[in-house]
Amino acid sequence: MLFDNPASQPLVSIVIPAFKPKYFDKALLSAVRQTYSNIEIIVSDDSSTDEIKNIVDIFSDMKPIRYYKNERKECNDQKCFDLAEGEYIKFLCDDDLLHPDCVKQMVRVFEKYGNEITLATSKRSRIDSQDHPLPDDNATQILFGKDTIASGRETVDFMLINLVNVVGEPTTVMFRKNDLKENKPSFFSLNGKEFQSLTDLSTWIYLLNRGNFFYFASTLSAFRIHSEQISEQGNPYLKFMSVVEWYNLIKEARMMGFLHDPTQYQMALYNLKIVLFFKLSFPDILKPYQEEFKKYINLVEKDLAEVNCSQEIFHS
Repeated sequence: MLFDNPASQPLVSIVIPAFKPKYFDKALLSAVRQTYSNIEIIVSDDSSTDEIKNIVDIFSDMKPIRYYKNERKECNDQKCFDLAEGEYIKFLCDDDLLHPDCVKQMVRVFEKYGNEITLATSKRSRIDSQDHPLPDDNATQILFGKDTIASGRETVDFMLINLVNVVGEPTTVMFRKNDLKENKPSFFSLNGKEFQSLTDLSTWIYLLNRGNFFYFASTLSAFRIHSEQISEQGNPYLKFMSVVEWYNLIKEARMMGFLHDPTQYQMALYNLKIVLFFKLSFPDILKPYQEEFKKYINLVEKDLAEVNCSQEIFHS
């Protein structure tokens, strides 16, 4: 049996693009405590202090950990990806947690279903700074009542129409490194276009263009919500980019064959238009980007007009 013989187990890289030391020890401990044997833990430290390295040194007595200081300030996610030597990659954000059986469960389905699936994900919980559970939001509600292989294309269409990431944050997902090795200039590109804010979604779209995904109804990871994260999300530039990149995702994904039905494409654009107008109603927060928001509203309205025109021609 595959899991009875560690020597026959495929290597899994748990990669941690680390920046914040506050919860890093808990994240790293959840990696060290995985019940799957054949893993490598890689930490790429993007911080300006030695706090993260000191924590790694403590845990190195429990499990070998490959530590790197990101001196040249390369994209830390890409650096982790490049450093990974495993057949499978499991990202772990420095403030999140993995269930002890997370890696074992996900490798099992990849080995069972082969190329039928290109990623594995699960129900994830939301926790606060004290590890207490938080209520689900629209993105983290359970997708299916039981373990399921779900259509990659249908799920991408759903996410683009509803502007929601139901697949999960990087900590939630496992994928094969080979499935992304040819994606350039970075593993989170679409059609050669790099994303800055919605890098997880661009990655999932690329993978789900190649296959379906396995969804675990049980919770295999925890996504932490805390004050530092909320403060970062309040950054006007990040707020601007997160909305703008939805537009770019919609456009790039449609070039790949998603949102093929004009009605679906129209719904995605219309919902994005509503979000743009809503964001524009907060001028104090987004003052530096008001003109850019207006530009994207005009682009969305132009695209909507073209869709409406093409539908009228089709039905005439």
